[in-house]
Amino acid sequence: MTQNGRDARLGSWKKQGWHRSCIGRTIQFVLLSLLIAGQSLAGGLVVVWDANTEPDVAGYKIYYGTAPSTYTQVIDVGNKTSHLIDNLQEGVTYYLVVTAYDQTGNESLPCAELSAMVTSAEIYVERIPNGIELNWSALDGATSYAVYASNIPDFTPVSPVAQVTTPGYTDVLDLKSLPLARFYLVQALANGVVMHTFDRVGAYNVGLQPGRNLISLPLLPINPDITRVLGTQLTGATNATQSDKVLYWNGRDYEVAWLVEGTSSTMEGKWVTQAGNQVSAIQVDPDRSFWLLLKPDAQNTVLTITGKVSTSPYRELTLAQGPNFIGTCYPVSVTLKNSELAADGVAIGAKSSSAADKIMRWLGDKYDVAWLVGNSGTSWDGTWFNESGSGPSTMALNPGTGYILWIKGDNPSKTWTYPNPMPNL
Repeated sequence: MTQNGRDARLGSWKKQGWHRSCIGRTIQFVLLSLLIAGQSLAGGLVVVWDANTEPDVAGYKIYYGTAPSTYTQVIDVGNKTSHLIDNLQEGVTYYLVVTAYDQTGNESLPCAELSAMVTSAEIYVERIPNGIELNWSALDGATSYAVYASNIPDFTPVSPVAQVTTPGYTDVLDLKSLPLARFYLVQALANGVVMHTFDRVGAYNVGLQPGRNLISLPLLPINPDITRVLGTQLTGATNATQSDKVLYWNGRDYEVAWLVEGTSSTMEGKWVTQAGNQVSAIQVDPDRSFWLLLKPDAQNTVLTITGKVSTSPYRELTLAQGPNFIGTCYPVSVTLKNSELAADGVAIGAKSSSAADKIMRWLGDKYDVAWLVGNSGTSWDGTWFNESGSGPSTMALNPGTGYILWIKGDNPSKTWTYPNPMPNL
């Protein structure tokens, strides 16, 4: 090894099989900035990567600095595949690489260098085996952090569940219990005075049953990659036939992904394409729904989704003639009337179910259908009816549930402006 080259800084492998130059497949930056009352506060960087498949991986290290190929800081994050780097400076570009090391300390070559400019403080939530873990940027001047929690997303913070001096908190929970909706608000305090409030984050349980499940994400994921969203919570196998599957409608056809489990391959623990020879490129849109196909002999199970609570005043979706797989990223129910599907003109009503645009919700063995009444010359125009036409539908857009909006014609309005039911967040 040289004393001033990269090998000296990062170490070199002495063990056969550990010479790969990249850690997994994906490293994602989430960079934002913060400026309050003229005071520049430190920013945060969330780094996420895929796990290595060697059986004796002991952990990972992140090397970073403010110049290309020059890493003045190193963090040993242990055996996990995400980390929030805090105390980064707003407006500064950081360069980083990730390495893996084994149980005897041998270290891999670094992955390809990535860089990004820090523009704000950040908070990150993820599922862990015994609950939910929060990490956030440490802010200059903050003497403590108050953590608030509730089962409703738009709660008013009153009494914190914890007050900590370090930028992290673990909420020990039984994630398999239903129903579970847990939302968090973290405030940075300077001697008891609130100096910054982080974005609201949460965890939401979606119940699944054997066979087909049409679901959507009730929160905004920090990384939309299908492997990061679902992880290994479902049942994988060594082949596509025996594994749980994802069917994701791309507007023309279904993209298929399945979970690899029980192998010693580099694909272990990842959602892969139907052929199984590459990691699935599916990126889960929180405004869209998708199918989860559980094996027929599977038990009822729970899928925990983590992410941020949407604070934008509306979500904008472009719809097309034919089937549109839609979801609701809001973690509260929205009535069809308040969804503004009809008001925006993206759904057109008719005198009968056969001619009207309709919404379908999968119940496990059949569809619940609502259709829009229009051009009837009655007070029911603009109302969503049940399939038989005997009265108004009770269907609502519920968090975690997926829907199919079937547009019969080439409607002139194709943009759905879906309002946030929690406008004051």
